[in-house]
Amino acid sequence: MRRLLILPCLLVAGCGAAEAPAPLPAPQPVAKPKHVRTLPKQTFVRRVDRICNGLGPVAGRPAVRRLRLRLLHLGRPSRDRARWTRVMSKLRALENHLDTMQAARRSGSGSILALSSRNILAARQSVDRRLRRFGANACL
Repeated sequence: MRRLLILPCLLVAGCGAAEAPAPLPAPQPVAKPKHVRTLPKQTFVRRVDRICNGLGPVAGRPAVRRLRLRLLHLGRPSRDRARWTRVMSKLRALENHLDTMQAARRSGSGSILALSSRNILAARQSVDRRLRRFGANACL
């Protein structure tokens, strides 16, 4: 019964001592989206091949991370963006599998180590296949 009496009082202006509402904070300026360089696909593929040739054999997490970051800074192609997105996501997955393998090695987990090595082999094949379908031939 008591709750029923308080509810109408809260809905009606002037019940109780209310403080003046605090002024709203000034709106923050909206950050402009970062410009991503878009290159013609032929130029993009040539640059991808040059990056891959310059790194040599990609083995280990630091090399995969360096490759992924250099390809990321390259920008994006004018065509086949969906294929390129899949290449980059698979490179990230390969990097994560290498992290898992390193953690399994440190903890001494043989089963996770074996699983990670199988995942790494499958991910490398998938990255290679996706890069070839995109048009790059020199990577991995």
